[in-house]
Amino acid sequence: MCWLSQYYASAAPSSWKNKLFLEEFSLEVCKSKKFITWGLSEKEVLQELISIKPKNYVEACVGIYLLYAKVNKSGATVWGDKNNFHTSHIEKLKEFFPQAIYLHIIRDPRDVACSYRDMQKLETSSSYKPTLPTDISEIACDWVLNNNSVIKKLAVLPKERIHTVLYENLVTDPFREIKKICDSLKIPFEDEMLEFHILNKKHQLEPEATLDWKKRTLEKITPSQVGRFKNELSEDDVNNIQFKTADLMKRFGYTPV
Repeated sequence: MCWLSQYYASAAPSSWKNKLFLEEFSLEVCKSKKFITWGLSEKEVLQELISIKPKNYVEACVGIYLLYAKVNKSGATVWGDKNNFHTSHIEKLKEFFPQAIYLHIIRDPRDVACSYRDMQKLETSSSYKPTLPTDISEIACDWVLNNNSVIKKLAVLPKERIHTVLYENLVTDPFREIKKICDSLKIPFEDEMLEFHILNKKHQLEPEATLDWKKRTLEKITPSQVGRFKNELSEDDVNNIQFKTADLMKRFGYTPV
């Protein structure tokens, strides 16, 4: 959504009626990082754009998201995009989607540190492996910076358009938390939302290129990763994180040890 906006967001409505322009745009979309993992061909994207006749960049992007939804979930009318990249582009997203609802997921920074270090150790041939900090101080500072940035940028929106959920609550009581999320998004809860791991296995929804670090998408939700820092981080590391994140940890209800 954001990557190509600098090139296409200002295109005139007449451009989107031009087949050659749509062909160029479809090609650039398909060349975008990770788009190959969507399983959509350039031909499919182009045909969909020709069919929906977008008037601008936003309509074109929405059409592609809904195409993906149509291919993977017949009848889907709502789409979303979970991507840490968007935390740096909230202002642009607010401009593109003035009625969007934002789901802000928070996780204990001490467990975040464990997860980041896991990623460093991971051996994979995938070119999409995230580059994440492993220094404890840097992880803590990033956690504070990112969450404060999101909070500040969303603060001007009506409360009903922001839903904050703690990772720990989500994995401990998934039914309750997912039901609350659905209510916020104004969509009906479906039992299969709790069976995503079964659907992932059956339909291979998680791309092979990212599966090395997303294997838990093939497993039932469990709270097994909550509090792992108690066994994996040194006392100094824990104290360092707690010192640098103290205000936000308190705000979100995380208790220092």
